[in-house]
Amino acid sequence: MAAVAGFDIARSNGRVIHITNTNLDLFPVTEQLAQKHGYGYRRMYRKETDTLSRNYYILLSKDPQFLEQVADDIEDLPEYLKRPRSVPLWTSDRSWWSGPTRRHRKS
Repeated sequence: MAAVAGFDIARSNGRVIHITNTNLDLFPVTEQLAQKHGYGYRRMYRKETDTLSRNYYILLSKDPQFLEQVADDIEDLPEYLKRPRSVPLWTSDRSWWSGPTRRHRKS
């Protein structure tokens, strides 16, 4: 996705991440990662005519002037995704598989 609503994402050093997931709300995770790395964000949600087709994106940029030109587009966002959530920052150290697969150093 090179442009969103006519804005050049590449020129703003921006990123678009597809965060649609049936089982997890990935927005709180991507929001915290964005903030940790100095990105501002906007959200976009597109609902299709059937209930199974939808696309949820987060647009990231470190350019405040770029972000001022782009508004959140979440009019059709379902209520369960609008609830504020407080989740710990998700890193690979917190993933379920990191413990069993991590190699331990010998002292």
